[in-house]
Amino acid sequence: MLAGVTSSIVAAGFGSAATIASGAAQGAAQGSSQSGALDPVAYFSDMLFRAARPDAAAGPPQDVKAETARILAVSLKNGEVSPADRAYLAQVVGARTGLSQADAEKRVDDVVTQAKAAAAKVADAADQARRQPPDSRFSPSFRS
Repeated sequence: MLAGVTSSIVAAGFGSAATIASGAAQGAAQGSSQSGALDPVAYFSDMLFRAARPDAAAGPPQDVKAETARILAVSLKNGEVSPADRAYLAQVVGARTGLSQADAEKRVDDVVTQAKAAAAKVADAADQARRQPPDSRFSPSFRS
């Protein structure tokens, strides 16, 4: 999942943080039936139906990945993962992977840190690209 989220963020190209987060969520949620990665209604609906203790066998993996992608997308857009989202992600990771709670929390923190760093790199590249003068090859005065 980390590779999917990170590569989606990097592949998102030059865009705003929301666009980056949306690309990450859509890449991580590929194959899911949910189309709006940054749809706040989907995110809040997910919050309503979160199990107190996520079970490793509950729901198809693509649904869990889609929900996780929406959480990460909203978190990247907001600049941080809420404590409730972090705890839930760690529970899901622990249930799905068999990691201890401490190791699952560390994995969540590591992934969020890497996703933020990738989003920052894309945002920096976009800022640098906006500051560059237009390439003369694309200028209307260019004649071959």
